[in-house]
Amino acid sequence: MSDAIHGAKGDKYEFSGEDLFHEHPDKYYYKKSFIDVNNISIFKDKKVICLSCNSNQKIAKNAIENGCLVFIGFGNIPSSVVELEDYGMNSKQGLSAKSVVQRFKTELNFIIKKTLEISIEKNYTFKSLVALIKFISQQRISLLAEDKRYRERYAVIELLYNFKQEVKLFGDQNMKLKS
Repeated sequence: MSDAIHGAKGDKYEFSGEDLFHEHPDKYYYKKSFIDVNNISIFKDKKVICLSCNSNQKIAKNAIENGCLVFIGFGNIPSSVVELEDYGMNSKQGLSAKSVVQRFKTELNFIIKKTLEISIEKNYTFKSLVALIKFISQQRISLLAEDKRYRERYAVIELLYNFKQEVKLFGDQNMKLKS
């Protein structure tokens, strides 16, 4: 969420109300809010990369206001078929939502791992790290565009494009990853 990071979830995607939660807590969130305004100070004096949906909004600002040194937040990151359908991908005829989600998660995994590997090795600033996330995302988009065997490529390209557009940096942009 834009103002909190939720803990692990159970089998149900949507939180359907307190009564159902209390009746079957194992089917819903184990811990509804993992980090929120009440304990955001946990990020005080920390460098944070928060690969979580909508972490580029209120939670990022709250973290910086409460002493976080630097915070990278992201926009919507659909990582399940249900989230992809909520995102609006179900309206596109002939696409396998499962295939789109799997490929999108694979691409994100590659982008984040490669970006961190390079950035740590070269001791980049967080500003350079964000630029590299956008650059490698664009590389992956270009590679996907050429892969005519993969029918769902344009859906994944759209998700990757939105991913790179929505990454935001808060706090000291010139702080090095290692200090």
